[in-house]
Amino acid sequence: PETPIREADKTYTYTFAGWDKEVVNCAGNAVYTATYSPKYIDYTVKFIDYDGTLLSEHSYHYGDAITEPEAPTRESDREYHYSFIGWSETVGACGGDAVYTAQYKTEPVKLTHIVITQKPDKLTYLEGEPFENEGLTVYAYYDNGMSEEITDYTVNGSTDVPGIVTVTVDYNGKTDAFEIVVEEKPKYKLGDVNGKDGIDKFDYIAVKRAVMGTIKLTDAQQKAADVNGKDGVDKFDYILIKRHVMGTFEIKGTI
Repeated sequence: PETPIREADKTYTYTFAGWDKEVVNCAGNAVYTATYSPKYIDYTVKFIDYDGTLLSEHSYHYGDAITEPEAPTRESDREYHYSFIGWSETVGACGGDAVYTAQYKTEPVKLTHIVITQKPDKLTYLEGEPFENEGLTVYAYYDNGMSEEITDYTVNGSTDVPGIVTVTVDYNGKTDAFEIVVEEKPKYKLGDVNGKDGIDKFDYIAVKRAVMGTIKLTDAQQKAADVNGKDGVDKFDYILIKRHVMGTFEIKGTI
């Protein structure tokens, strides 16, 4: 007859090897049984890491015990620590081609501390002057050995009171600090543009020159020169200062 075919099972494929006895001329009733040569089926078993990295690859026969590779490790990242807890499926006897993927337990990374690595450019202020954090550099450190520069911190400190002031930087409950110097804001007597604790002709001359555009007054000097209180220095201010010096008008008050 035509060469018979035997279907493979889970363990072997089969190739026809002939009949169980020699086929000869008929001499009576006879039964010939097909014989086959078996060949093991090789199954591929892979173990891969969470990111698809191949950890091991071996061939097994059906029913063989599968050997697991050494437990893999996964490095911590910015958010988590990772601990290997097993494979995506139970590892036992080989039942065919298989892929096992490493599984990990996660544990949040913890912030340990922060460090001010560079203080702000500006460390001296007049009282009431707004704080400036330009140049301030802060790093956060974590229990996995990682660190990073941070910018979403909060700064706590006040320039309202003169003296040495401690400024605290806070990030998720961790703090570091630095000191600034807050100087007393100069107090000018209204009309005393040169700050010499009295109104004289030099104050009048300075205001006149400022109105003419030949000198520029500081913010504090401009406030002292604004005698008429019209939020700007003009000729009427130096006229009033001149009259004060001449004794025909009295300027009172401080700023």
